[in-house]
Amino acid sequence: MSDDWKEKYEESIDRLQRGERQWRQTEELLHKALSRISIAAEGLDPRLDQELRELRNAIRGHRTDESKLYPLIDRLSETLAGVEEERARKESEPRQALAELLARLPLSGKAKRRAEGLRERLAGSDDSLADLEAQCAALIGDALDQGGGRGLFGGLLKRDNGEPSASSSGGGAPPVPGEGVGPVLLRLLEKLAVPPEFNDRAEALRRELLGEAAQWQRAVDELAALIAAMASKAQHEKRELEGFVYQMSTRLKELDVHLRGAEALRTESKRSGEALNAAVQAEVRDLHDTAQRASDLEQLKRDVSHRMEAIGQRMDAFRRAEDQRHNQSEQRMAQMQQRLATLEKESGELRERVRVEQRRALHDPLTGLANRLAFDERAHQELARRERYDTPLSLLVLDVDFFKRVNDSYGHKAGDMVLRTIAQLLLKLLRETDFLARFGGEEFIALLPETPLEAAQQVAEKLRRGVAECGFHFQGQAVPITISIGITQYRHGETHDSAFERADGALYQAKESGRNRCVTDA
Repeated sequence: MSDDWKEKYEESIDRLQRGERQWRQTEELLHKALSRISIAAEGLDPRLDQELRELRNAIRGHRTDESKLYPLIDRLSETLAGVEEERARKESEPRQALAELLARLPLSGKAKRRAEGLRERLAGSDDSLADLEAQCAALIGDALDQGGGRGLFGGLLKRDNGEPSASSSGGGAPPVPGEGVGPVLLRLLEKLAVPPEFNDRAEALRRELLGEAAQWQRAVDELAALIAAMASKAQHEKRELEGFVYQMSTRLKELDVHLRGAEALRTESKRSGEALNAAVQAEVRDLHDTAQRASDLEQLKRDVSHRMEAIGQRMDAFRRAEDQRHNQSEQRMAQMQQRLATLEKESGELRERVRVEQRRALHDPLTGLANRLAFDERAHQELARRERYDTPLSLLVLDVDFFKRVNDSYGHKAGDMVLRTIAQLLLKLLRETDFLARFGGEEFIALLPETPLEAAQQVAEKLRRGVAECGFHFQGQAVPITISIGITQYRHGETHDSAFERADGALYQAKESGRNRCVTDA
């Protein structure tokens, strides 16, 4: 009996020891997992980072003071709830902003119904923000198109291969969860081909959206007002163009009337000449018959004199009618020449206006470089040439490092001067056959025809070094400026978008690895 008790006791002790070892192993495993999870969660929120560091300090070692651990976990739970609430708020705000933007736009008909449906999806659907943002951009573009924004002068919405894409902005960054309202509205703003008279408003809005304390409700109002003003201007230009076309049509109708009048005068003159010829021939025949029958010389003289007088009267009447027709014809010709001169002048003014507007539509007003729309057209041409002749074509994506610091430290005027200086410097360092454009914000993009990847790397390094050594000064103070560059070479049969993604990825690597450097895509 005593031996059974002893065996049971020893078995119990063994089970407790094994259980304790398992508990310790589990505790250590939980400590490691919790520590690694806390490290992975760093960077989401400063408050959360602080409490995660305290938690890691509390669970270091083999034994944990539970009296300290439980309050830490409680505080961490509260902080996590707050961070989650803040994240949810940030994710909902861009949807609210897009919905309010659509509500403020002057839409009608089918566009208004589309906007209402999209607003419902923004409020309650699980669709991704990227998809909803792209559809908002498409709706704005279609509304501007229908309002006269596209057509003669190229449109008020920048297009990527003919279709809007909210995920491709001036900076090339797609929407990310919890990024807030500013980047979403900034991408929409970057997609607008803003006419020169609205550049100041657009730039002021862009700077506000880039600021730390941007009020998104006010930014939505400003963006909606800007789009409405652009649409109103497009409508005004459309009405002007329609008026000009109507005026041209009226002028042409007037010319047609004058030409018909001139033709009528010519026909009338021909008929009068034929009638005169017939009358003279009749008089000559009668005169001949009279001469044949005449037996009295005096009677013959009287008949001949009477016939000649009749012929003279017919000639005088014909000459007076011809003089009148000639005067009318000269008047009509003078009027036609005046109309033609006016028409030529108005046509010349229209051609010049089209030329100026097309240049504005394809050039960035701040730097004078080609803009994104012009780059898309040139890229299409160079890709077609590259496929036809099998020549190398390389792409550079360039971004100004810490550009926001320049604006914050020296003001936006200095930032504008930096962009203009870099633009002119890059143009000077590139070949005439290369194509440089401002892609949006502080980002530039360059096409290098007949340039293989290795040569493109050398060009990129020359550009990087040239900017770094340019010695830029603002108001007598040295302002260091550098650029980072992503490099790629177009591959056979690929689109521009895929090549741009690789170059943009290389640019991101250059930024992550310290900036002021050139990186080639892998």
